[in-house]
Amino acid sequence: MKIECRNIRKSYGETEILRFSELVIPSGAFLGIIGENGSGKSTLLHLIAGLDDRYEGTIQFDGQERNRTHAQQMTLVMQKPYMLKRSVLHNLTYPLEIRGIDKQERLKRARDTAERYGLLALLSQRADRLSGGEMQKLNLARAEMIRPRLLMLDEPTANVDKAYTKIIEMHLRDYYEKEKPTILLVTHSGEQAARLCNRVIHVKRGKEYAILPNN
Repeated sequence: MKIECRNIRKSYGETEILRFSELVIPSGAFLGIIGENGSGKSTLLHLIAGLDDRYEGTIQFDGQERNRTHAQQMTLVMQKPYMLKRSVLHNLTYPLEIRGIDKQERLKRARDTAERYGLLALLSQRADRLSGGEMQKLNLARAEMIRPRLLMLDEPTANVDKAYTKIIEMHLRDYYEKEKPTILLVTHSGEQAARLCNRVIHVKRGKEYAILPNN
């Protein structure tokens, strides 16, 4: 999914927190978005994700304004996972259920995805009672379930240890190589962006960004 952001300006009251003239993200890019705390990188992601529509400018997807089809083809993985107080299996299948996918296909995808993520033994457990690392694995697995054309991640490894960080990065690389979606990764770690991404931008004070060289 190609993303075109033009003449973007976002403010809270009188305080301007994000401003730039143009950002074009090619379809199939794995884009890292780095910057200091408060630089506006998460705000940019939230605008693209449609979580905040109070801004000036335009954001287009494949040359069109956002529509229901686009919304169903994108998903956002947050830093702090929100889990339904139901089983791991229900958390995996629910995004497909609301998209009208039949039960047999939902269960097949859930078991296949759970196996890849090492979650098979946890399918009957309450998702909101998992460890932090397990919960974030489930968060990413749930996002993968819908096979999004646009996958957005806001600091997905900020609250997990190094071991789980490696696991999550491995799954991200595998999913990208398999499906070639557009991925936007907000991270405070330039090293992580360099490991995973084929393009990186550095957001500075919310008012400009620099495109860093490809790996």
